[in-house]
Amino acid sequence: MTIATDTRDDMGTGFLGSLIRKYRKDSGRRLDDRLAFYGRMGLREAIEKAGMALAPNLRRHPHQRRIKLSVLTEVRDRLLCQEKALSGSKSFDEVNATVESCSVSGFGPVGVYDTALNIGAQLGLFPEKIYLHAGTRKGARVLGLTASKDFLSREDLPTELRDMEPYHIENFLCIYKDDFLNASAPGQAVGDGCSSPGPRRRAGCAT
Repeated sequence: MTIATDTRDDMGTGFLGSLIRKYRKDSGRRLDDRLAFYGRMGLREAIEKAGMALAPNLRRHPHQRRIKLSVLTEVRDRLLCQEKALSGSKSFDEVNATVESCSVSGFGPVGVYDTALNIGAQLGLFPEKIYLHAGTRKGARVLGLTASKDFLSREDLPTELRDMEPYHIENFLCIYKDDFLNASAPGQAVGDGCSSPGPRRRAGCAT
């Protein structure tokens, strides 16, 4: 998997580096705060809160704001029944697979990933590869990466991104996918991404 030369030339490594610095000060810090929040609690509490998609302010995370309460409640109850299996997980992949097995109609891939990431934080288990959902996949493709699989490895990525944790890379690719697209299209203004400064935020990207 290689980066398309024309995309990188148009965008410039300085542009990518500036977005990374911006991410670390803003969205990356919020994600770290969320994972620290889940890391401080016991497993059962983490399952309950993650199942209900709660952020550190104890309000529903923006990603899951459109999911019906009844759906979240059912996912939470199913997850609680899998507490023993989750406690015995040896990797994030196992946590993610257990969460996926508890999903129901109306609870999609982003919900599965976010929930697994929160529970994984309590267990000290984090992704070792970059999981691709719709938003992250779009960001990867704009960077010229082959994103036909369900994940990428660090080796697939631009050098500037490789020292970030995989869950931060996933977040970054999703948040700035529109900035990548606009920067690679001459004459277009850089977009605000899903959590860049501005009045609106796009759903589907973790913060």
